[in-house]
Amino acid sequence: MKSELDEITFYYLFLDSVVFSGGRLTISLSQGAVSIEKEDVPIVEQIKIKGARRVDVFDSSLGFEVVFDDTVFCQVIGESANNFIKDENEHDGNIMTFKSSALLDYLKNDTLLF
Repeated sequence: MKSELDEITFYYLFLDSVVFSGGRLTISLSQGAVSIEKEDVPIVEQIKIKGARRVDVFDSSLGFEVVFDDTVFCQVIGESANNFIKDENEHDGNIMTFKSSALLDYLKNDTLLF
């Protein structure tokens, strides 16, 4: 999906909310800003991540609302935890749409959504 979101590096966009109601999917995104100040973040006793920088969303940050009408199903996934090798997808921007996947196969074959 090509849009003005393509001009923004995806890791500066944060998912504020996802609302799926009556076939309409509304996704709200906010743009984050990386702090110039570094800090050490404690993980467990005696172990810290040194020199980390906080990412904040401010009232003046850019915000985006993306709306899909006639949505049948949506799924929010962690990209790093998934393997898309067998899936056929379109990735023309920061939002990916799937033409085929194991999830779509399940929805088509085992539910009444289609």
